[in-house]
Amino acid sequence: MGKIRQKIIIGCLIGMVGFTGVVPLYASECVSGEPLELSIWYPWTDKYDAYQKAFLDTIEEYNQTHTDVQLSAKGMEMEFYRKKIEKDIASNDVPDIYFCYSDDYMRNIAASGRILNMDPYLKSNIQEKREEFHDSMLYDGARYALGFAESVGVFLVNTNLLRQYQCEIPTDWNDAFQIGQIFTDQGKVPFACSGDSDIGFRMYLEKFCMDEAGAEKSLSMIKGSEKPDPDFEKGVERFLDFMNMEGFGGGLRNTNKVEEDFYMSRIPIYYAKSSVIGNLKLHSNPLANKIKLVNFPENNGLLGGASECFVINKNVSDPQKAVDALAELMISFSDKLEEKGWAISIYKDGRTKSDSDSNLWSELFDITSQADHYMQYWEFATSGERQELFALASQQLAFGQITAGEFMRMIGQ
Repeated sequence: MGKIRQKIIIGCLIGMVGFTGVVPLYASECVSGEPLELSIWYPWTDKYDAYQKAFLDTIEEYNQTHTDVQLSAKGMEMEFYRKKIEKDIASNDVPDIYFCYSDDYMRNIAASGRILNMDPYLKSNIQEKREEFHDSMLYDGARYALGFAESVGVFLVNTNLLRQYQCEIPTDWNDAFQIGQIFTDQGKVPFACSGDSDIGFRMYLEKFCMDEAGAEKSLSMIKGSEKPDPDFEKGVERFLDFMNMEGFGGGLRNTNKVEEDFYMSRIPIYYAKSSVIGNLKLHSNPLANKIKLVNFPENNGLLGGASECFVINKNVSDPQKAVDALAELMISFSDKLEEKGWAISIYKDGRTKSDSDSNLWSELFDITSQADHYMQYWEFATSGERQELFALASQQLAFGQITAGEFMRMIGQ
């Protein structure tokens, strides 16, 4: 509980420290005759991370083509970044531009008066390709964030490993459960799943519930604004069926160890965020040629959305130049991710498929293009006590401490 509270609760921290209007340590300063230097924080440090490479390449290209503004980027490991940024926002000790999460996560910061309303300064006609992507960047009808790529849950299926056990690619949860039984009967783990808060078992739980009850009703349940729903509870029970089968292994481990087993072809199916594709492609991992992306059942719903973004410190010395720089940076960053086949842009001007694209990117393009609706991840769609309650209830559910009915009563409080 303490770890979850420290990791995800941003609303309480913001509320504890009143907004003083003090210029933060990292606020930019422009010396006459010299370029304005804008500081940026980002959460990718792993040399194997495709997002880090694309982002730093974009920063370098920007600095080479601009003389009036220079971008100074600092990276931090994701888990450390999550903890640090919460405290630094609360003390108003943040850089000019920094990585954030959209929806309620961002709106809590905007409500505190700590980030810039970009609407008065945004010159370029930036248009997200889906209404829900656009809405994710707004607070009180105004834009406070700019995103770059879709982050959606997809099944990465190791087709070679499935064939070794005479299994076909699953098309629904019944198929997946049968595959799970075949692998667990042989002492093998069928589904890669970690115990981490932002990914892992909660993604599976959300997916089960969304497939049973639909995105709108499921999100309402998670937010606490819907009466108990039998279809949602059916999704919870199905999640427990997979847990009890030990479909995720005997114990939930950290993401690095789980992904290592998947990359080494020890586990056939991984429900993960689509950014994994970029990491596979960046280093020409042989596993990439064995993987097929699927979204089942084919109800045209996807978990996730435009979840990641950047925001601007309200105390930045030159808001116009900061907004201009960030807008150009986000468009270039999203374009680069698409050009490399590492992600799908959230913007209307993103590219379409070509014959030269990899199978993974083409499959991701098809899955996202055919989706009718998205359901934002729980940790960005909730905030404050509600976020903490769902985190605690889902953790107790996954670790066998409460039943499906008890879980329903907890989140229904």
